[in-house]
Amino acid sequence: MIAEQIMSDVVPALKPKDFCNTALSWMEVFKISHLPVVENQIYKGMISDTMIYDANIFDNPVSELTNEFITAKVSPNQHFFEIIDVFSRYRLTALPVVKGEKYFKGLITLPTLIESLSVMFTSDSHGGIIILEMHANDYSLHEISQIVESNDARIMACYTSNIPDSMRMRVTLKLNKNDLTSILRTFERYEYEVSASYVEEDRFNDIIKDRFDSFMQYLDI
Repeated sequence: MIAEQIMSDVVPALKPKDFCNTALSWMEVFKISHLPVVENQIYKGMISDTMIYDANIFDNPVSELTNEFITAKVSPNQHFFEIIDVFSRYRLTALPVVKGEKYFKGLITLPTLIESLSVMFTSDSHGGIIILEMHANDYSLHEISQIVESNDARIMACYTSNIPDSMRMRVTLKLNKNDLTSILRTFERYEYEVSASYVEEDRFNDIIKDRFDSFMQYLDI
């Protein structure tokens, strides 16, 4: 799942000339604490309710907070796990999707993110999960599928993400089979690096624990 697939089509963007009071009203309506500022589809940055209260400029345009704008953003094809990282790092309730350097495409809100997380990891389909790591040039979904299917299993979902500061990538496979023994052995025989595997009962907590703990702590605030 990538950023452009989970954008909200409800929450509007602010214009630089909009008043801070307007921003606070919209934040209250949509139950978020951040809004993007956009001019002619060009992303300028984000403001928060805390910025407005600290500056005490309720009747002034949001452009007066330009020097305080949050610059966080993701690209349309950014992977779901990377989106979670940005939400957590900046402690956001909304995150702009920006094409190239500045072209505003839309907004991901915290409720939308949580809903997408539920869809990804609380599916009715049963089965195990295997996480592979490899050089980006070695990635072949066709070969991976052949290995899985040769062991009488099927890939129900496949998620890929780049490993930061490297040419390597992570491939997460959701399968329709709980007994992963023969599949894991086949991957090892074909010299794939299996970084982790999970069965149905522990799949949610373990697969995203390292990336999602800080995010969940934020939700508890």
